[in-house]
Amino acid sequence: DFKEQTPAQLKRIRDKFYDLLVNCIDGQTILKELLQNFIKMEGMRQESTKEIIHQAAEHEKTLMCGSKAIYHLESFAAHAMEQIIVARNNKMLIE
Repeated sequence: DFKEQTPAQLKRIRDKFYDLLVNCIDGQTILKELLQNFIKMEGMRQESTKEIIHQAAEHEKTLMCGSKAIYHLESFAAHAMEQIIVARNNKMLIE
């Protein structure tokens, strides 16, 4: 659900990441699935989609080097949420 971009929503997302990680779903798989969902999201501008793809690549790199997948996944989710807000704000300005 991409409707809400708040700290409370980020906490719920982090909890879901924990659930996936403790059930042996690796961080790279989670990141790839998230990216695919963001790419399919309607109403996203090309610039925002490009930034989300760039952030996914950066976070995948740090995920492979780091030891705590949760930090990298949460950071990616926060960056993606920011891009959703930017896309919505830009859309509002154009209308």
